[in-house]
Amino acid sequence: MRLPIVLLLTALGCAAESPVALALEAEPEPSSSAPDAFVSYGEQAAGQRPSDTAPAAASVTPDRTQPRLRFSWDGGSWAGTDSCAFGVDLLAAPAVSTDGRWAVHDLHDEYWESDGGEGWEDYLDQEPLRQDGLALVDLTTGTTTWLAPVVSEAALPHHPDGRIHCRKLRPLMVEGIERINAALPKTQWRRMISAEEAGIRVIRDEEDLEDLEDRGTDRSPIELMMTSGEFVLRRKGIEVLHRESHEPLSECNLPLVLDRMLLDVETGYTLATVEERCVCFGSESDQHFAFTLPEAARERVADLASAGRAVLDAD
Repeated sequence: MRLPIVLLLTALGCAAESPVALALEAEPEPSSSAPDAFVSYGEQAAGQRPSDTAPAAASVTPDRTQPRLRFSWDGGSWAGTDSCAFGVDLLAAPAVSTDGRWAVHDLHDEYWESDGGEGWEDYLDQEPLRQDGLALVDLTTGTTTWLAPVVSEAALPHHPDGRIHCRKLRPLMVEGIERINAALPKTQWRRMISAEEAGIRVIRDEEDLEDLEDRGTDRSPIELMMTSGEFVLRRKGIEVLHRESHEPLSECNLPLVLDRMLLDVETGYTLATVEERCVCFGSESDQHFAFTLPEAARERVADLASAGRAVLDAD
């Protein structure tokens, strides 16, 4: 069993504390629907639907394209604890700046080792703050800076019995959110989109490939597949748009899975996630690969986006 990175938060501990004690506004969430044709995130942002429960307050961050962390009284999907009723949301990310200089994402390589199902209670009793890292990528140099966590494990406040002290954690969390948000470049951004939104079919593994063959599925739209040494973006039997070499990947007793692909069509910045899983007890890992599609490939993706999505919907 794999321990989730972010657990659902219960209403224990500080549930009775009034949100009025810390006046942080709720922000409208981005629309989850895919555009009918490729439109930059900056243009999509104008059509975002405000949350019905959002208070009528002045916006802390007027530019909704700005990647940012937000304190949440509803638990938070990006970070939180097992007992405190609040947490952290990550908004408008992964994203790339419209000037092509920066990228922000939270996809870090992860590795788990199964303990055979024992020791879960001891681990959960620690009630840590569940949070992922946040990466700031300089696309001009290819360097990635992982920003410090919202609250470090050493700084977590505990009651004498080991439970998280929610009243003490809250100001630490708010301080960490403000610190990280201040470290992100203030510029215009567009959110990265999934391969499916761009009309690209992701072939996850050999079984997925065999299923497409058995059903006689139209393979002319763009598809991304993974071989032992490279990622291949192609139109089967028509053209290869791009080949990207990757490091040799180990395989346990389950096939490797190309889990997903995120990209920014304008710059070609791409993030691909590969899963390694083992049957029963053993190791599990997620590896993330970043690469840039050349201009010619980006143009073909943009040209064929609508047709590709139509075929994927028909599948």
